[in-house]
Amino acid sequence: MNNLCKKKLYVIVPYKNMERYADKFVHSIKKQFKSTDNVFILLISDHSTDKTTGILKSAFLENENIIFVDSYGHGVSAARNTGLKNLYQQCDDCENKWVMFCDFDDLFSYSVYSILYNVKQVNEYDYIAFGYTTSQTNLEYKLANNISRLDSIDFIDRTISGPVYIDSYNYNFNSPWAKIFKLSFLRKSNIFFDEELSFREDLLFNLTIFKLSPRIGLVNRNYYYYYINPNSVVHRYIENTLEQNDIIFRSFEYLFKASGYLNYSNLESKLLSKILIQSIFVFVFPTKGVNNSYISSKKRFKKLRESRSSQYYLIDLKVTHKDSTLKNRIIIFLYKRNYFLMMYLTMQIKNKLKR
Repeated sequence: MNNLCKKKLYVIVPYKNMERYADKFVHSIKKQFKSTDNVFILLISDHSTDKTTGILKSAFLENENIIFVDSYGHGVSAARNTGLKNLYQQCDDCENKWVMFCDFDDLFSYSVYSILYNVKQVNEYDYIAFGYTTSQTNLEYKLANNISRLDSIDFIDRTISGPVYIDSYNYNFNSPWAKIFKLSFLRKSNIFFDEELSFREDLLFNLTIFKLSPRIGLVNRNYYYYYINPNSVVHRYIENTLEQNDIIFRSFEYLFKASGYLNYSNLESKLLSKILIQSIFVFVFPTKGVNNSYISSKKRFKKLRESRSSQYYLIDLKVTHKDSTLKNRIIIFLYKRNYFLMMYLTMQIKNKLKR
């Protein structure tokens, strides 16, 4: 760890039982990075118990640019925080140094590195986003030559609303990936992921950053490949969804309502819509991990409506806004009117069409 603070770019990669993706990850890193590069990759084991760690150590043990760290806690947030804590504590001089997060089953282009060396104005920014793609063949390796600053975008609004399409590229401000963060900016504000959250921690992480008004730049390159994992959290049953909702609401109110944020009402409506839709997919009608019979789903639906946050859903939730899809507007409409049977049939049809 003695050389940790000598690098310019730090990539934090959590993993847990990801053996099936290990060879792909090893191949990508070995193909793109040399031991002389000014990059450090922190591989954070989230208590992984399969052969992933063995495969990685066999491939990288002699590579001084890659270190292995065991997470102090459980979950992806604790794993990412383990990486951040190592950097905050050991990098006294963190000016002009950058942090990037990568999910283990995703890939990133070496050309991210070129942002730090090819673009003269790079240090004028705190947060630089680049495009992402869901097709590995569209991952770009062309070097970056410019950073655009778009002051017209409400980044807090876009974090809640979802991905945005700009100049033929997709950007996601609701994720920690497909961007680099200035280490001094994160460290100064002591920014971490909320470890109470098992999902939506990315949303809160970005909202916390944008509330601090960082200098934001965009690079028009697809430097990140996002793998749509069929086993990801958005497809599985999350038993403590209602408790998670309460944490998000409390944090959101603290960040924006308590500080008198002018656009709070509109932001709250969009957040309510997003959280309701997610709750229906991971709690009432998840595709995996729980009994999805009519009776079981109806019990969970009733529990959702009786939850503490339901008062927000039913009173303040708007049925439509410009960022909602037709599917989401239909779900919200049925939810507000307590039409469970129609919602159940709609979800059954949707799942059959998917197959």
